[in-house]
Amino acid sequence: MFRLVNRCGMLVLALASTGPASAQDPPRASVAVGLGNTFGWIGTQVGGYVAEGRVSGFVGLGYMPNLLNDEGDGVAGAVGVRAFTGGSRHRGLIEVSFSVLSNTVSSTWGSEIVDKSLHYGPGVAVGYQFIGQSGVTFLISGGAGWDEEGLDPEGSQVQPVISMGIGFIVR
Repeated sequence: MFRLVNRCGMLVLALASTGPASAQDPPRASVAVGLGNTFGWIGTQVGGYVAEGRVSGFVGLGYMPNLLNDEGDGVAGAVGVRAFTGGSRHRGLIEVSFSVLSNTVSSTWGSEIVDKSLHYGPGVAVGYQFIGQSGVTFLISGGAGWDEEGLDPEGSQVQPVISMGIGFIVR
Protein backbone atom coordinates (compact mmCIF):
# COMPACT_ATOMS: atom_id res chain seq x y z
CA MET A 1 0.00 0.00 0.00
CA PHE A 2 2.90 2.34 0.79
CA ARG A 3 4.17 1.88 -2.78
CA LEU A 4 0.77 2.86 -4.19
CA VAL A 5 0.59 6.02 -2.05
CA ASN A 6 4.20 6.88 -2.97
CA ARG A 7 3.49 6.48 -6.70
CA CYS A 8 0.32 8.56 -6.42
CA GLY A 9 2.31 11.27 -4.64
CA MET A 10 4.79 11.31 -7.53
CA LEU A 11 1.89 11.55 -9.99
CA VAL A 12 0.49 14.51 -8.01
CA LEU A 13 3.83 16.32 -8.39
CA ALA A 14 4.04 15.46 -12.10
CA LEU A 15 0.54 16.79 -12.78
CA ALA A 16 1.32 20.00 -10.92
CA SER A 17 4.35 20.68 -13.10
CA THR A 18 2.59 20.30 -16.49
CA GLY A 19 0.28 22.51 -18.52
CA PRO A 20 0.07 26.22 -19.27
CA ALA A 21 -0.10 28.82 -16.51
CA SER A 22 -3.22 30.98 -16.17
CA ALA A 23 -3.25 34.74 -16.73
CA GLN A 24 -5.57 35.11 -13.69
CA ASP A 25 -4.28 35.28 -10.14
CA PRO A 26 -3.93 31.71 -8.85
CA PRO A 27 -6.11 30.45 -5.99
CA ARG A 28 -4.65 30.97 -2.49
CA ALA A 29 -7.30 29.46 -0.21
CA SER A 30 -10.71 27.80 -0.34
CA VAL A 31 -13.64 26.94 1.87
CA ALA A 32 -16.40 24.53 0.84
CA VAL A 33 -19.32 22.47 2.12
CA GLY A 34 -20.14 19.08 0.76
CA LEU A 35 -20.64 15.34 1.04
CA GLY A 36 -18.19 12.46 1.02
CA ASN A 37 -14.94 11.22 2.46
CA THR A 38 -12.88 14.42 2.18
CA PHE A 39 -15.63 16.48 3.82
CA GLY A 40 -15.96 14.18 6.85
CA TRP A 41 -19.09 12.84 5.06
CA ILE A 42 -21.44 15.78 5.67
CA GLY A 43 -19.27 18.74 6.45
CA THR A 44 -16.86 21.46 5.50
CA GLN A 45 -13.41 21.65 4.03
CA VAL A 46 -10.72 24.34 4.05
CA GLY A 47 -7.64 24.36 1.88
CA GLY A 48 -4.58 26.29 0.86
CA TYR A 49 -2.93 26.41 -2.56
CA VAL A 50 0.75 26.50 -3.58
CA ALA A 51 2.69 26.18 -6.85
CA GLU A 52 0.65 28.82 -8.66
CA GLY A 53 -2.60 27.17 -7.55
CA ARG A 54 -1.64 23.79 -9.01
CA VAL A 55 -1.31 21.94 -5.65
CA SER A 56 -3.57 22.23 -2.62
CA GLY A 57 -3.64 20.77 0.85
CA PHE A 58 -6.97 20.42 2.64
CA VAL A 59 -8.58 19.51 5.95
CA GLY A 60 -12.20 18.35 6.20
CA LEU A 61 -14.41 18.04 9.25
CA GLY A 62 -17.96 16.74 9.36
CA TYR A 63 -20.45 14.24 10.69
CA MET A 64 -20.86 10.64 9.51
CA PRO A 65 -24.48 9.53 10.05
CA ASN A 66 -25.59 5.91 10.09
CA LEU A 67 -28.00 6.16 7.17
CA LEU A 68 -27.57 2.66 5.77
CA ASN A 69 -27.31 0.51 8.88
CA ASP A 70 -27.46 0.51 12.67
CA GLU A 71 -23.71 0.97 12.92
CA GLY A 72 -21.66 3.79 14.40
CA ASP A 73 -21.87 7.43 13.52
CA GLY A 74 -19.93 10.45 14.74
CA VAL A 75 -17.59 13.32 14.00
CA ALA A 76 -15.21 12.50 11.15
CA GLY A 77 -12.20 14.24 9.64
CA ALA A 78 -9.98 14.07 6.57
CA VAL A 79 -6.66 15.43 5.33
CA GLY A 80 -5.11 15.32 1.89
CA VAL A 81 -3.43 16.92 -1.09
CA ARG A 82 -4.61 17.55 -4.64
CA ALA A 83 -2.78 18.33 -7.85
CA PHE A 84 -4.58 20.10 -10.68
CA THR A 85 -4.18 20.18 -14.44
CA GLY A 86 -3.73 23.49 -16.25
CA GLY A 87 -6.63 25.86 -16.65
CA SER A 88 -8.12 28.65 -14.63
CA ARG A 89 -11.77 27.52 -14.75
CA HIS A 90 -12.00 23.84 -15.72
CA ARG A 91 -9.41 21.63 -14.04
CA GLY A 92 -8.86 17.92 -13.71
CA LEU A 93 -7.38 16.70 -10.43
CA ILE A 94 -5.85 13.78 -8.62
CA GLU A 95 -6.16 13.56 -4.86
CA VAL A 96 -4.47 11.55 -2.14
CA SER A 97 -6.31 11.59 1.20
CA PHE A 98 -6.64 9.99 4.61
CA SER A 99 -10.30 9.79 5.65
CA VAL A 100 -13.07 7.66 7.16
CA LEU A 101 -13.74 4.69 4.88
CA SER A 102 -16.18 2.65 7.00
CA ASN A 103 -17.81 2.35 10.40
CA THR A 104 -18.66 -0.56 12.67
CA VAL A 105 -20.27 -1.36 16.00
CA SER A 106 -18.13 -3.59 18.19
CA SER A 107 -20.53 -4.01 21.11
CA THR A 108 -24.10 -3.29 22.16
CA TRP A 109 -26.08 -3.43 25.40
CA GLY A 110 -29.57 -4.58 24.49
CA SER A 111 -30.64 -2.27 21.68
CA GLU A 112 -28.21 0.52 22.69
CA ILE A 113 -24.86 0.94 20.91
CA VAL A 114 -22.03 0.88 23.46
CA ASP A 115 -18.89 0.93 21.29
CA LYS A 116 -18.68 2.19 17.73
CA SER A 117 -15.67 2.77 15.50
CA LEU A 118 -14.90 4.90 12.48
CA HIS A 119 -12.21 3.30 10.31
CA TYR A 120 -9.71 5.62 8.62
CA GLY A 121 -7.44 4.78 5.71
CA PRO A 122 -5.60 6.18 2.68
CA GLY A 123 -7.39 6.83 -0.58
CA VAL A 124 -6.69 7.95 -4.13
CA ALA A 125 -9.24 9.68 -6.37
CA VAL A 126 -9.50 11.59 -9.64
CA GLY A 127 -11.95 14.38 -10.30
CA TYR A 128 -12.92 17.76 -11.69
CA GLN A 129 -12.97 21.31 -10.32
CA PHE A 130 -14.79 24.30 -11.78
CA ILE A 131 -13.83 27.81 -10.64
CA GLY A 132 -16.18 30.62 -11.67
CA GLN A 133 -15.01 34.19 -12.28
CA SER A 134 -16.65 35.23 -9.00
CA GLY A 135 -14.64 32.61 -7.09
CA VAL A 136 -17.47 30.10 -6.66
CA THR A 137 -16.09 26.59 -7.03
CA PHE A 138 -17.55 23.12 -7.56
CA LEU A 139 -15.57 19.93 -7.00
CA ILE A 140 -16.35 16.27 -7.59
CA SER A 141 -14.03 13.27 -7.20
CA GLY A 142 -14.12 9.51 -6.98
CA GLY A 143 -11.69 6.68 -6.40
CA ALA A 144 -10.76 3.93 -3.95
CA GLY A 145 -9.36 3.64 -0.45
CA TRP A 146 -7.71 0.90 1.61
CA ASP A 147 -9.61 0.05 4.80
CA GLU A 148 -7.20 -2.04 6.88
CA GLU A 149 -9.61 -2.42 9.83
CA GLY A 150 -12.92 -2.65 7.97
CA LEU A 151 -15.14 -5.66 8.45
CA ASP A 152 -16.68 -5.90 4.99
CA PRO A 153 -18.76 -9.13 4.78
CA GLU A 154 -17.31 -9.80 1.33
CA GLY A 155 -13.79 -9.65 2.75
CA SER A 156 -12.76 -6.70 0.59
CA GLN A 157 -10.67 -3.98 2.17
CA VAL A 158 -11.07 -1.69 -0.85
CA GLN A 159 -13.71 0.97 -0.21
CA PRO A 160 -15.06 3.77 -2.43
CA VAL A 161 -13.74 7.31 -1.91
CA ILE A 162 -16.22 9.91 -3.19
CA SER A 163 -16.67 13.64 -2.61
CA MET A 164 -18.76 16.48 -3.98
CA GLY A 165 -18.84 20.06 -2.75
CA ILE A 166 -19.44 23.71 -3.49
CA GLY A 167 -17.52 26.62 -2.07
CA PHE A 168 -15.51 29.76 -2.62
CA ILE A 169 -11.92 30.38 -3.77
CA VAL A 170 -9.87 33.34 -2.52
CA ARG A 171 -7.34 34.67 -5.06
